[in-house]
Amino acid sequence: MFDIFGEQNLSRINTSAKADDIQAFKNSNKTKEAFKCLFETDDDNILPYIEAIKKKAWGKKSTTKRDTAFTLAVCEIMLNPRHPKISVGNDALRNRFNMYWVSI
Repeated sequence: MFDIFGEQNLSRINTSAKADDIQAFKNSNKTKEAFKCLFETDDDNILPYIEAIKKKAWGKKSTTKRDTAFTLAVCEIMLNPRHPKISVGNDALRNRFNMYWVSI
């Protein structure tokens, strides 16, 4: 995700960062803008940022809509300013995956 957005558009953060650092990251303009970009669609109703992140993460592996829902869920958890953590817990991931799987 950070490679796709680049340092200019999304600052990196360590998953073991302190709560204050996570809060600052989540409230930064860069993070808020990147979060919005996750949900932007192109003319074919594709999520270009999610597709690029998915391709970077899975490489040459053939991917499915389930992989897209999973990628979106992980990215949304990490960037969502209303989610206080950047770590991806099972419950948060499952809830978001199920929501995105139904809507994709």
